[in-house]
Amino acid sequence: MTAKGIVTRVGFAEHGENHFCGHAVRVSLAGKAGWASLLSLAVGGRVLDAADAAVLEDAAVCTLAADPRIWPLKVTRLVSSYGGTLAGFCAGHLVLEGAIMGSWPTGLAASFLVEVAASLGDRASDPGTISRFVDEQLAAGRKLPGFGVPFRPVDERLIALGECLRDRGRDGGPYWSLAMRLDAAMAEKKNVHGNQSLALAAVFLDLGFSPAQVPVLTTALLDLCFYANAVEEAELRSESLQHLPDSCVRYIGRAPRTSPRAEAKRTLDSQSPALEQPAFR
Repeated sequence: MTAKGIVTRVGFAEHGENHFCGHAVRVSLAGKAGWASLLSLAVGGRVLDAADAAVLEDAAVCTLAADPRIWPLKVTRLVSSYGGTLAGFCAGHLVLEGAIMGSWPTGLAASFLVEVAASLGDRASDPGTISRFVDEQLAAGRKLPGFGVPFRPVDERLIALGECLRDRGRDGGPYWSLAMRLDAAMAEKKNVHGNQSLALAAVFLDLGFSPAQVPVLTTALLDLCFYANAVEEAELRSESLQHLPDSCVRYIGRAPRTSPRAEAKRTLDSQSPALEQPAFR
């Protein structure tokens, strides 16, 4: 049987130089490419210019929601409370792929925006057309991806990202504009606004990424929230996360009892004379 090599586009190490996604690290990337471009390359994208890189980094900042009460972050803290930073970080990510919360819904929102743009074409810029499209989707019983914000009327992350885009003059992108028209239509008809998934999907599509790349990018942005919780809890090792207080537990079952083996040993011990301890002088 002939051994087969590893086929990859992501990296090659040779004497004197490493290569990352088709670029020589020392010659082409070092001192020239920043974190945003490296993230783009990692998911199959391109080296970003300064303006596009700034938009991606704005997205990273605006997604910061590190409250440990959020369930994936709570999982991270539960595991990290035993002292393992990376164990907690990894555990929190195990629940993300395919989940209805976290990073993965951005992929569904991105596919939805691409679908709407392809379906409506030039008419997608008309608010009336968008309104009728939303009516049709809702009448068919469809749940539109990227909408709904638990426990509050709007998603503060979408608002913050929109403000950053306006400040940079980047709020006129086709997918961001489409997302905002859909947001207005849903707010009018269902009193429901777009959430972070819709915002990030629109931004990443306008940067040229595909719907399949969007949730992976989002996961990388959210990593900061996971790292922060993992590092802090690995240091704290909170007892309240390692076990429930006895006052919070109610046992329903048979009364405490001694096993037959333990009972026999106790009986035997009680019947055996105590050994006289030698005196030490």
